[in-house]
Amino acid sequence: MEFNEAKEALKEGYIKAGLEISDEHEKELYFKVPSNEQVKIKISEKDIQEYAEFEDLRSSFKIEPVKCSMCSSNYREQVVKRSYDLFKNEKRSFSFGESHETNLYVEISTASPNFVNFFRFQESYLKKCLEKIESPLKISINKNGQFLNIVYKPQTIKIYNIQESSIDKAIERSNSVIDSCLFELSYLKDVTLYVQDKFSSFQQKDKPFQFGNPPTGDQLSLPKVDFNADTIRFYQRGRSTRDPVIQFLSFYHVLEYYFVIVSDEQLYDKLSRKINDPKFVTDHTNLDRLIQDVKDHKAEMDETEMLKLVLNKYIEESELINFIKEYEKWSKDTIYSGKAKTNETDIFGKDININVKEGHIIGNVAKRIKTIRNTLVHSSDRYERNQRFIPTTYHESILCKEIPLIKYLAEKVIIGSASNLK
Repeated sequence: MEFNEAKEALKEGYIKAGLEISDEHEKELYFKVPSNEQVKIKISEKDIQEYAEFEDLRSSFKIEPVKCSMCSSNYREQVVKRSYDLFKNEKRSFSFGESHETNLYVEISTASPNFVNFFRFQESYLKKCLEKIESPLKISINKNGQFLNIVYKPQTIKIYNIQESSIDKAIERSNSVIDSCLFELSYLKDVTLYVQDKFSSFQQKDKPFQFGNPPTGDQLSLPKVDFNADTIRFYQRGRSTRDPVIQFLSFYHVLEYYFVIVSDEQLYDKLSRKINDPKFVTDHTNLDRLIQDVKDHKAEMDETEMLKLVLNKYIEESELINFIKEYEKWSKDTIYSGKAKTNETDIFGKDININVKEGHIIGNVAKRIKTIRNTLVHSSDRYERNQRFIPTTYHESILCKEIPLIKYLAEKVIIGSASNLK
């Protein structure tokens, strides 16, 4: 598109959106808002030129897979939202992998000029832009004679060099990359971003307890493995809310996801050892024993035992012990290793303190987590008739203390269950 064509398209687009031309130069446009003439907007020569250049590329992009994502067969950019930006609108930049002409790499930063120009006159994006320039803060700044830039620039994640044969395949590949990068960012930098499906505002979330030393700087390595997308969804839901009940259950769902998988693995191993024995004969006696093994397995595998198997598979006891020690030191309370300052038995109905020693800690943690989960899912114990959990400020303050442990366990399960890159 030629410069003058782009200038005319921008002029017509903003007039149609309700703005009025206040002045026009050969390479610049000036608008005003009819409802408040103090608001002045400038479209610079650079803005017009970038719009003209992008229009030549527009046909290769689509609004896919959601309303605030642009995607081609080689590039994708989508809005991400930080979970605790209600009062602090900090937009840090991060990169995954090295910037390269052909190799895949990822950036998280302010929206690119191409993103802005692609969505410039899209209804929901344009509405966001108009809200931006009409805010009381912007109008106050504008009184000093400064011109406002009309565009709204949210934080976006950008995937370069996808190199697929179609947009659908590019979406499929980039989905996995986005999920893994956002998990890595949450885990390593304690910055929780999640993808948006439409243009919306940011919210705030308090920073939780951090175990270990996160890496310095904003340059992170490109993920070396594929993390399970389903468990990442549960994990990100837990990180993006301030409700401790949703947090706990979301992280619990990460663990629960592997209950049947891990318990069945144990059964398969047991049956395989018997069947693979050269002495094994497929007579009625041996087959009956196999059937009984399956029945016994099902009878023994309640959810607490399944949780214990998952923790044994993915959690190192020594590191779990160190986590509990660090967390108790940080919280200044023997929440797990001794009698806590608050009496959990009055709230959860059972003694769920933890013996912080190898050989005991996994079983104790499994029992504690399952007990808490039951208190959240069931408002009372219909058999014991003990009150379990009421969402009062006091009870929620107790639950909040349990979030760091189950969050840590969820992270370790996600990492431990990762698969090699395809």
